Amino acid sequence: MNTFELTTKTVIMKKRIFGLLILSFGLIISACKPKQEETSSYVNPEFSAYVSAFTSGDVSRGKSVKIVLTQPIDTAKFRIGEALPESLFDFSPGMDGVARYSDPYTIEFVPE
Repeated sequence: MNTFELTTKTVIMKKRIFGLLILSFGLIISACKPKQEETSSYVNPEFSAYVSAFTSGDVSRGKSVKIVLTQPIDTAKFRIGEALPESLFDFSPGMDGVARYSDPYTIEFVPE
């Protein structure tokens, strides 16, 4: 074996080791990224006797939230279009708006 062959093998070996180090470093960096938290919402199954549909998921501040009931409201207690108590909805993050019946089966929260 001559000196040229040893030098070439040494250079090739150094390139492979350097490449493996770069690859390992990249894998470590990508594995250390903070994971995005999944937002999960719990829907109590007992509400299914009263609620047939509702707006779910991420909703922008400009969009309304609707809840469709399984039975119509008592029009002697509530009037369609009249504001409902503020404690009816709890939003996170909080926002101002008005909840009212849009028809006998649907409650709609409209943000300001």
